[in-house]
Amino acid sequence: MVDITLIASLTSIFNIFKRENLVLFEAAFVFFGNPSSAFSSLTSSKGLETVSLFSLLAFTYFTSEAITGVSLGKILIRARIAEVKSQETELLGAFTKLKYTLMRGLIKAIPPLNIVDFKSFIKAKRHRFSDRRPHWVVVSTKKRSAWSSIVVASALFLIPLIAGVGYFSCQGSSTYLPQVNSTSNLAGDSPFATILSNNFMLAAKYSAGGLLLLSSTIIQVFSVNFLTSFFIGASLIGGNSGLLIRFMLFFVFEYLGYILGIAGGVEVCEFMFTWADAYRNGKPLTRIVENAKTRVETILILLLVSAITLAIGAYLETLVL
Repeated sequence: MVDITLIASLTSIFNIFKRENLVLFEAAFVFFGNPSSAFSSLTSSKGLETVSLFSLLAFTYFTSEAITGVSLGKILIRARIAEVKSQETELLGAFTKLKYTLMRGLIKAIPPLNIVDFKSFIKAKRHRFSDRRPHWVVVSTKKRSAWSSIVVASALFLIPLIAGVGYFSCQGSSTYLPQVNSTSNLAGDSPFATILSNNFMLAAKYSAGGLLLLSSTIIQVFSVNFLTSFFIGASLIGGNSGLLIRFMLFFVFEYLGYILGIAGGVEVCEFMFTWADAYRNGKPLTRIVENAKTRVETILILLLVSAITLAIGAYLETLVL
């Protein structure tokens, strides 16, 4: 998911040069409240241009990943792409390998095909359809820990934020104003209990997104950062650094809480993959249970620290606003 987040953010950065709205951010912003509006945004003329650009960048990104064996996402999860040597792969010529490399990039670049490809991984023993013929596999380079999940979560949250701030800082926040929900923390009129409840609810959504392989988490991150990056960009352009510093006093704690909530979702997602792999390969149930206990302990610790930082952020927000 780090790969998809990075590609979507790069696509949005290109909107600066094309002087167009942040289509992907906008679609995410309205997705949970009005999915049809999000679909309409993506299928408009400007939306189709953005989706095409996203697919082109994704094709280049994943083709490069297959050739080099590494990508930003693989580095963060401490893994790489490797080819399983066999008699069949030895017989594959250079042209045939190139054909499968390009086909892999194409499948991963088109979301509907990527979903079908992922379902083939669920049914297969070890390979996705796009990886099966060349026998590509994802192998771990180092043992992962809770810190690894925090690093991944930081990338998932901060990359879209940086892209959004870059857009509004360069393009100008006066191009359009996101419709702010009345329950948004930026409204500045919510008491501590309401702000804390909103913070907890958002962090819980981030964590629960792990059950959906972080897909809903990514949409939620783009949605939240659409509004936040607009505010930061507007403050930077307007030279209102004092107001921005005041907001950053609680933003830092709230962002840390959100990142830890996302890290909990990463742990949930990782356990689901581990469990599926153990089940498919007939590993003992005791090993699955032991892994589940370790994961649950890690998730609870992440959520506890997340709750503490979100509470601090909510309290500082009531003081600042």
